[in-house]
Amino acid sequence: MPAPPPSPPPPPPLPPQAPKSSQTPLKTSSTISPFIQSLQEAPPASNLPHSPAIPPTGPYFCYGTLMDPSLLQGLLNLPTLPMLRPARIVEYTVKLWGPYPALFRAEGENAVDGANVVMGTVFEVESVEQAERLAEYETGAYRACPCRILYADGEEEAEGWTFMYVGNLGDVSEGVFDLGKWLGEEEEDEEEDEAEEEEAGGEMIAGGGT
Repeated sequence: MPAPPPSPPPPPPLPPQAPKSSQTPLKTSSTISPFIQSLQEAPPASNLPHSPAIPPTGPYFCYGTLMDPSLLQGLLNLPTLPMLRPARIVEYTVKLWGPYPALFRAEGENAVDGANVVMGTVFEVESVEQAERLAEYETGAYRACPCRILYADGEEEAEGWTFMYVGNLGDVSEGVFDLGKWLGEEEEDEEEDEAEEEEAGGEMIAGGGT
């Protein structure tokens, strides 16, 4: 009677897990970060008011990429470009989290009544669904906080909301956010992608003729 075949060798050990990257994550409209989960994952910030359990609606002061009407239209599936009102908030300061602006309350020597002006635009959030989409886009590194909005097209003031940075302070640096430059970089990336697609399409046509 022949001997049974030898047992197969054990599987190789699993490769070691790669260390978690500390790079700034891309903040895109496809980022998946539910509102409640983002609040739970965000580090504590004792100097900020607690965010409500339900994302707030009303006027939102935008000072970064959300100032782009086209981005808002695509992010919120709006039928037309939204109407944005120029506005400002005072006693705040802006730094950079990677390429994105990070808003803080001015404190200490930088806290001067009526100073530390941040310019931006205001978008009227009409539904909780829209507020949730904005929170998802901003990721857990930001939190919707109340603010006093001063409209630039008149003397009108309003109580509204803005996204303040609550992430790792070690990831923040001094700098100025330039929306025009950011939009230009986005357009350049799109043009490069289109050029690569056209080049790939040409290679496929050439290959098919051989």
